[in-house]
Amino acid sequence: MSRRLDSNSLLRLRFFVWLALMLMLCTVFFTRVVHQLNPETDILALLPSAEKDPVVDTALRLFSDQAGRKTLFLIGADTTDAANRAADDFAASLRRSTAFSDVQLEVQNRMRDTLAAYQPYRGVLLAAGDRDKLAAHQGDAIYDTALRALYTPAGLMRPLSPAQDPLGLSSDFLLQQVPPLGKVQLDSGRLTVSGQGKHWVLVIAETRDSPFSTAAQEQAMPVVEQAYARAHAAGAEILSSGLLPHAAYAAQRAKLEISVFGGISLLGTILLLLFVHRSMRPVMMSAGSIGLGLIAALTVSHYVFGRIHLITLVFGSSLIGVAADYSTYFLTDAFRVPGRWDGRDAARQVAPGILLGLATALVAYATLMCAPFP
Repeated sequence: MSRRLDSNSLLRLRFFVWLALMLMLCTVFFTRVVHQLNPETDILALLPSAEKDPVVDTALRLFSDQAGRKTLFLIGADTTDAANRAADDFAASLRRSTAFSDVQLEVQNRMRDTLAAYQPYRGVLLAAGDRDKLAAHQGDAIYDTALRALYTPAGLMRPLSPAQDPLGLSSDFLLQQVPPLGKVQLDSGRLTVSGQGKHWVLVIAETRDSPFSTAAQEQAMPVVEQAYARAHAAGAEILSSGLLPHAAYAAQRAKLEISVFGGISLLGTILLLLFVHRSMRPVMMSAGSIGLGLIAALTVSHYVFGRIHLITLVFGSSLIGVAADYSTYFLTDAFRVPGRWDGRDAARQVAPGILLGLATALVAYATLMCAPFP
């Protein structure tokens, strides 16, 4: 009898210790963690770093971030005037929002600024063709070309005058930096193109933050959708290209999948427990274990990694049914000895199966650590 009492006392002690730990966990989560949770939505954050040089890696990241924040919009209409008016209205709508750091409609001045950025270094810059000529000891060809430009209208097409650039070396380099426009034409400082029976005007918008940022998407996409609606109401058509609309759609899709798969898995688990046990107590116990496990996982991930990726939440939502299995094994053991079931005896009965299932799951997910992905 005394042994039985000691066992009960030990069980109560274990319960109160566990309860105290869970209360501490919930306190830390709701006071320190939940307000700082900001799921990472940048899909590029999942990719391993290809460069080992930190300087090169930083430069590549800055370049890709700047390029990724740009979104191209083609505003088309039946006439040039209508396309220009629609482009004016569209650009003005985006400029009124703080989500965009820059909205380009007139690009002529931007080209001049780009060329001006290279001028302080023109003494050490060479175009690829001029470099090859100098390496092949064909300096006379460069001299002949510069002389021909001095006495023909070809010299007027160079960005620098003969007084600033006698041999035309800097002009050749600067012209090489301007990408070919192809079918696009520069009309009154705007890039335009005709096709599909319409006249199109290019608008380039740059978001203030990364297009993969949830906050940036929530700020920018409503503005873009309103600008779309105004343009469509005016009879204009819009084509877009860039990371922003794709990233926003992917993030919305991921959140939907979390809700759908997580909700279906949780609802199925609850209905199964209700069908088998005919009581809400097993449901509450199973839901409690899942909830506490989720809180513990988010807390540990926050303090160990500093953030959690949205893809992780997508994967985790599909594991709710697996996590509920452990409590289900324990609860359904009551059918083994109806009327004489004891929780301590049940733990001994199901422990080998639960530990085996836990070990196989841990081994399966531990293999992901062999991959170079963070």
